[in-house]
Amino acid sequence: MKLIKKMDIVIIVVLLIVSFIPYIMLKNYQSNYKGINYAVISIDGKETKRVELTKGLDEEFTIKSSYGFNRVVIHDMKIGIVDADCKDEICVNEGFIGAVGERIVCLPNRLIIEIVGEQKSSEGEDVISR
Repeated sequence: MKLIKKMDIVIIVVLLIVSFIPYIMLKNYQSNYKGINYAVISIDGKETKRVELTKGLDEEFTIKSSYGFNRVVIHDMKIGIVDADCKDEICVNEGFIGAVGERIVCLPNRLIIEIVGEQKSSEGEDVISR
């Protein structure tokens, strides 16, 4: 049985630290964002609905297309799919999302719900971030 060398431990520790860099960067980006979040609902690549995720908004609606239906719920500044006619229902198991950059995808129904943000830049222009 080979003994672990000091250099092996150093390499493992460095790789572990480097593997967390994208996670830390994403969390830092999301926590620094102080704008308005929107849920953009697209079917087959075409935007069908845009909903501002505001405090106190509780809404339930069904998205129907030739591919199928998805029942969507907005609650507590988050959005999620609670029912769908697709076989695997992976989109239902995704839960609720509300942070910029998060997505729920229902491939059989070709539906995507993506959270995008809008904030004012220092010059007063609207800035959309995905």
